[in-house]
Amino acid sequence: MFVPPSTPDLHRTANRKEETALLRRQAIYLIGFDERPETIAWLMDEQRRAVRAVGRADDVPSWLAVRSSAVALAPTGNREPLAAFVSTGLADDGFMAPDRLTTWEGAHLFEHLLASLRPTSDHIELNVHTLWSLVLARPRLLDSRPALRALASEKLGEVDRGDLPARTRQELASVGYAIRLAER
Repeated sequence: MFVPPSTPDLHRTANRKEETALLRRQAIYLIGFDERPETIAWLMDEQRRAVRAVGRADDVPSWLAVRSSAVALAPTGNREPLAAFVSTGLADDGFMAPDRLTTWEGAHLFEHLLASLRPTSDHIELNVHTLWSLVLARPRLLDSRPALRALASEKLGEVDRGDLPARTRQELASVGYAIRLAER
């Protein structure tokens, strides 16, 4: 049976610098399962530090730290950081190498995102935004995949509810429109 390290150990790991960026993100993720008030306060501090550390719009490691802390805070009831990340963080994928983008279709990622799309998810805004971004980046993604379109239509219907933020509802509608266009 896996026993996660103690929260103080995770805090020490999460406070390390760039040389352990992936480990840091994992530690922040695990800390997010600790519901004690002092841990939530630490996550809020981490979120503020991460936001202050972002130097440029294309500073991917810094934006990953912002996203990690925002995702960890969402289950605590504080959805503001995640909404802010979706609105401002890494607005496009222009920082990626262009030749790598032409060979990648995105169908596997799209299926994974659909599987994670649940009405009760604390991360629904991020999941919907990522689906929407993927459809924008890969407009032909759904053209020759009727089963994927059917699954996407079903999942979008399950999560489309009135209490979602306006931006999330708009992005859901846009993905739905892309599905209808691909069916023509």
